[in-house]
Amino acid sequence: MNFHSFSFRIFPVVFATCLIGLASHSIAQSLGSAGAFMRMGIGARAGSMGDAYVAAASGPEAIYWNPAALAISPAWQVALTQRRYSFDRNFTFAGTTMPLGANHALGLGWTGFRTGGIEARQTNTTNPDDYFSDDENAFALMWGYHVNSWLYAGSGVKLVHQNLFNESAFGYSASLGFLIKPTPMLSFGGHWQDFISNYRWSSGRQEKFPKTFMLGMGLQFSPQYLVTVDYHYSSSQNVAQQNNGAFRVGSELRLVRVLPLRLGYSQNAFNTGLGFEIPVATSLVRLDYNFAVQDGLNKDGHALSLTVEFGRVKRSAQREGDSDFASRSGDNEMSSFSMLSSTNTDSLPLEASDAIKPTLPSTKKDENFGKQYVTATAKKVVVRSGPGASFKGLGMLRTGGRYEVARQQGEWYQIKFAGNKSGWVNREQIKRVVAKKLRVN
Repeated sequence: MNFHSFSFRIFPVVFATCLIGLASHSIAQSLGSAGAFMRMGIGARAGSMGDAYVAAASGPEAIYWNPAALAISPAWQVALTQRRYSFDRNFTFAGTTMPLGANHALGLGWTGFRTGGIEARQTNTTNPDDYFSDDENAFALMWGYHVNSWLYAGSGVKLVHQNLFNESAFGYSASLGFLIKPTPMLSFGGHWQDFISNYRWSSGRQEKFPKTFMLGMGLQFSPQYLVTVDYHYSSSQNVAQQNNGAFRVGSELRLVRVLPLRLGYSQNAFNTGLGFEIPVATSLVRLDYNFAVQDGLNKDGHALSLTVEFGRVKRSAQREGDSDFASRSGDNEMSSFSMLSSTNTDSLPLEASDAIKPTLPSTKKDENFGKQYVTATAKKVVVRSGPGASFKGLGMLRTGGRYEVARQQGEWYQIKFAGNKSGWVNREQIKRVVAKKLRVN
């Protein structure tokens, strides 16, 4: 291995190590205030990366981390996370995200936290007088919008309900988020969580959720290396917890494309985890595991997440938009495992990397016609103004429709549609067809 190759591989690791040093100065966040379970984070992938996830959020997990990132979701997704802590504490999240047209997306989520077997005593006795539980639930509705080629915006509301012993509480909050992608390897994100809130108990007492502001940066050094850095600040009504700022650092390494390894640092402790991705027919299934050395309540915790993405043609773990920034879905990888074969004349290959930049295969039959065509295979194919998921959507293709190819750039093809319009589509959502059988759209 030459020096240049070695330095390229080791630099992201050294960079992440230096950032972890900065994170050692973090201050514990306000987990003791109203709605504390809503600030525990969701998703095993995010937890494995130290909750440094604002600029790397994707899919239903973006409901919590950054609603602006919902607009990048290429297809309908559902996710489920189960996290177990000591002392009979259980944390559950279930969510879904749905693209709405070319530039909008909707996210729906439920977060639940339950602590059972809490001992109740009226006096200082060995045996408890009674047992009770604490049940907390939050229901979120979030919206993301693709503003232009480099900017995304999002907002949403949450409704919160809690039952504690013989009291109950109900509240609401609102959040705002943004995502900036100036280059393919760099992303900045921000999320102002619970900037408006109210929480009222059945006894008449009122509280507000702490306002949490999260800023994040993501650096995609290569398709195998991802480093994220966040700073989270949370206000608190507790005087002892007024300055609740915390640095968080995360990293993801893909030595094997379907098996990402992750390491994070948060609140003076390391987190770790891994993932496994399985293409199944037209869907992609991702299983993520997280072991948190410290969960914020001073005990070890384990989390398991299952994410399923529907409505996409069979492919590798790479998804639309990863060529712009891999952490959008957490599924980017070097695709040299499936180089483009020049003998494939029936369909476009399903796996390739922008670094390979293959050209559209051609045969003598197609050359006689002088043109090449593709057909849409996914249910919703967004046509964009440029070769990348960060470009603005121009419209949708009809499933089964046939479109003339103008040219190719990496994973993207420029096509003609809707008369004389032209736009770009991802190769994973189309396949090639024979020209003489076509009725051009």
